[in-house]
Amino acid sequence: VLSFPGVQSDTQVSQDSDLYVTEDQDITLKCIHKIKSYRILIWYKHIPGLGPEICAHGVDSAVNAHPRYSMAMNRSSFTTQLHIKNVRGEDAAVYYCAVED
Repeated sequence: VLSFPGVQSDTQVSQDSDLYVTEDQDITLKCIHKIKSYRILIWYKHIPGLGPEICAHGVDSAVNAHPRYSMAMNRSSFTTQLHIKNVRGEDAAVYYCAVED
């Protein structure tokens, strides 16, 4: 469990569970939240034994921290997606969607 300042424990954020792919595939991870007014959406990548790494973040438009990662968001449907192009072994990790209100 990760704890982020400004994120309430009763806030509902749901995302895909396990996803298995082969290298060179393009994938999309989806996240749905119930926060009408938020400051920022963030996708984190966590490899066991290492600290979390920001993949992408944004408020109305995305800032992508990696050339193969891109984030899309839709305020009206309370969703965000993380797209990963040409998946590689180094992409194997746990991905978290965080919403700061």
